[in-house]
Parts: sequence; C-alpha cells; structure tokens
Amino acid sequence: MMKQFNLLCLLLALLLLMGCSTTPKLESVETTSYIEPTQTEVLDTGPVSAAPTEQPSSEHPEPDPDESEGLDALTAETVLLFRQNQQPGKKFNPDQRGELVPVEDIFSWWEEQQTLPRTHYFDAEFASHPALLKLLDYALFHGYSGFSADASLLCLEEFTASQWSKLDLIYRVDYAQISKHVTDSLFGENDSLPSIASVWLVCPDAETMDRFSQGLDAARKIVSEIPEGSDEYDAARFLYEYLRDHVSYDSRGLDYYEGDWSILYDALIRGSCVCTGYSDALYYLYNLAGIECLTVDGVVEATEVTEAENHQWNVARLYDSWYSFDATWEARSDYRLENSYFAVSKDVLSGYAARSYSLRSASYVPACDRSFFPAEAWNNSPEGALRSYLWFYRFSSVFPRAFLVYAGLLRTTDEPLHVSSGKYAAYDVEYEAFAELCDPFVTPVFFRKSFARNLYRESDGYLEIYSDYTIEPLYRIVEVDPQGKGYKAQLVTSTGQSATATFTVEESEGRYRIASISIT
Repeated sequence: MMKQFNLLCLLLALLLLMGCSTTPKLESVETTSYIEPTQTEVLDTGPVSAAPTEQPSSEHPEPDPDESEGLDALTAETVLLFRQNQQPGKKFNPDQRGELVPVEDIFSWWEEQQTLPRTHYFDAEFASHPALLKLLDYALFHGYSGFSADASLLCLEEFTASQWSKLDLIYRVDYAQISKHVTDSLFGENDSLPSIASVWLVCPDAETMDRFSQGLDAARKIVSEIPEGSDEYDAARFLYEYLRDHVSYDSRGLDYYEGDWSILYDALIRGSCVCTGYSDALYYLYNLAGIECLTVDGVVEATEVTEAENHQWNVARLYDSWYSFDATWEARSDYRLENSYFAVSKDVLSGYAARSYSLRSASYVPACDRSFFPAEAWNNSPEGALRSYLWFYRFSSVFPRAFLVYAGLLRTTDEPLHVSSGKYAAYDVEYEAFAELCDPFVTPVFFRKSFARNLYRESDGYLEIYSDYTIEPLYRIVEVDPQGKGYKAQLVTSTGQSATATFTVEESEGRYRIASISIT
C-alpha cells in the first residue's frame, strides 16, 4: 500500500513538473502599440507613399525584445531600430534590443517614395548627410521611436544648431524633439564594436500615435480625391477649400487634444481645431500632393477691435514662386467664396492686422512679396489665356474691392474716399495703376470697351467701383478648338451647367491675352 502511495505521489509530481514547463511565467512588461506600414496609392496628384495607417492586431504582434538584436550585433552596414517597448532607457547598454535592418534596405525603401508627407525645402542643406533624413523617414513611417547606427553614417557631431532646428520643422509628425548621443565606445575595451550614434524621437503613447495615423490616412484620402487633370493651382485650391469648408474653428479651444501628434486628427477627423490644426493639415495635404509647403508661426498684432495673438499659417510654392496661405482666417471669414487668403503676399495677409514672423520662421521663410496671378503661369497658350481670363473675370467682378486688396492696391482696412452717383465708391487708387494690373489678362482696347462692364470707371484719375454686382459663375474649361481666326471653348460651371466661349487672343513674346470674348 505504501509503495502504491509513493508511486501516486511520484506521478503527481511529474504531472506538476510538466505543467510548469508548459505554463508561461507572468511578468509585468510595458507594451506599446505600433504602426505597420502600408502602401497607399495617391492618384495623379501624388505617388505611392509608405506610411503608418493601421494598428497592430493578433496578426502583427509586438516583437519580443528577448528575440531582438542588441547593439553588440550592430555593424557599419546595419541600423538598429527601436520601438517604445524596446527602450529600457536613454542610457545605452549591451542588452539594449531592437530590430536590425540593413542600411541598403532602408535606402531602397526611401528611393521608392516619390513623395513623402514632409517638406523637401531643406534637403539641400542636408546634402552632406544623405543618410539621416532617410533613416528618420523610415523610422517615423514604420512606427519606430529611435535608431542607432554607425557614427560615420549619421555624422551628428557636425550638425549646427540651425540644422537641428530645421530638422525639428521638417519632422512635424512629433515636433522632432531630437537628442543626439555619440560615443567612442559604449562597451569599454571592446574594440570590435563600432562608434555608435543614436537619434531618439519623443514618441507619444499608443492612443495618440493612433490618432496621428488616422489623420495621415485621412489626408491621403483627401489628396486622392483631387480631380483628375488638376495642375498645381487646381490641386492647391481643392485642398485649401476642403479645409475651408469642412473644418470649423474651435474658438473656445475645448474640443482639442493635447500634443502635436493629435493636431492632424483634430482637423481632419474631428473637424474642429485652432490655427495649428489648419496649418499642419495644409502642410501634410500639400506635401502629400507634391506641393512644397512650410508652416509659419508668428504674432498678429493688435488692432482697435482685437488683441494681439500668436498665430500659425503656411507658405507654399506654386510654379516656382512662394505665396502665403491662411486657411484659418479663410474658414473664419465672412467672404468664403473667393479665397481671400489663398496664394497671397505677406502684405495682403497683413492688410487687416500686421503680422510678424517668429525668430525661427524669419530665418527660413521665403519671400512672399506678391500674390499669385494666373497670367504668369498660364498665359503661354490661347487656352491658358482663357483660363487666366475666367479667373480674373470672376474674381474682379464678384468682389472688386477684395480683388484690389488681393492685388496689393488696397489694404483691408482702407475706407473709400467718397461715394458718388449712388453706388459708385471712389478709392485712393490710381486708375492707370488698375488698368496696368489688368493688362496681362485682356488687351487695353477690350478692357476699355467691354470688360469693365460699368463696374469700374475713372474719376479725376482715381478708381471708382460700382458696388451693386452679381455673382458670376465659376467656369472650368472642358475643351478648346480653333475656329476661324479665333477659338471656341466648351465650359462647365461648378454646378454642372454648360456654356460656350467664343474668343480671340493677342500674342506678344510668347504670351497670350484675351482680345475679345463672348460667353453664352
């Protein structure tokens, strides 16, 4: 009986031992969600870009740090990338684990990205450091929070304070609070290890990272909806008007997440934000569409009715020239039809209240000394002359005073000199200066005979504007064909109505302008 009892105890002990060998030990492990890259194809307005767009699931488990590579496996041809749960601390040690990726694979991935959702305005400044931007792009878009590489690959010790400031601006995804660490040897006398340089990004928690991912995904979707055949101006206008019409200004600042990672989410998903949301959203939308764009911060000075306030807006490049954009003021404006703050000069933005750049912005913002005029970009063909004219015809007819502000002939706050003959208002603008402004769009003969349509007239050398006007339709050109000595164009309005334009042009030194036109 005792032998049977001992045998039973032995059997139970064996079963318990087997159970312990198959049951995992529970440990308190800090885990962090990360983003897997996907390929999203943007239509004609933007090529394929890899970026974080989906959250991990059971199919994408967190990497086990125990199975990851450490710094002791790093070579001159590899990069060790870390996720949040792979960061035991900012002090490096041989047990630090990450994911080892060949430098060649990272560079190959980067070369495939024809457009990245960041500005390339400063790329030339980092031409002597070809690896750093590529590694930062790869890390950000694959959900890593930092990386270590051979010090000779990054050359961080050569960076100036100005360059670090510009990196902070380029990688607005997390405001790029980057710190650098360069050591001759991390591990004492172990000469077999390379000199290591590391860059750490101040990454947020998983929930905030998810919000940024959703915002970037929304930005890609919006860019993919740009109408086929759009050029730079059309694409820029489409994206700008999207923010104007779909995002509301949060005047109380209550419905706004904390932190720079959430700004894009607030604008494009929640649809409510303050100026930083509008500005960052336009930054991502434009750069995803291949339109070079920067953010600008500064101060809007006080007026008689408003207090001074910090503000953020944008500058962007159309047809190799830089212009100012303020989607925040556009959304808050009472005149939401004509994009009063779209592709304008800095002076136009300062027309209502003077603006000044911050010290950092002033160090990099290109000159935006004039507003965009279609004739400069489009008038190299008869069709371009028609397109330029249609823009001019509507803008100067719907809001003639706003057009003068846009052109820099008036300031927003300028009052008329006097009102005469009922609804005509005279302004301190020389009539000849206004006529010269119209010259690239129409011939002087046509302007005097037909274009003004009683909206504009001369009075003692000053310009008078007739204030009782009707809103003209916004036309888009469908097709232009030669017809006799002129051209015939099929047009369509924004509401889908068809129209026909019969016109002639005058050409001088390769530039065209309208000599006569009839729209029915």
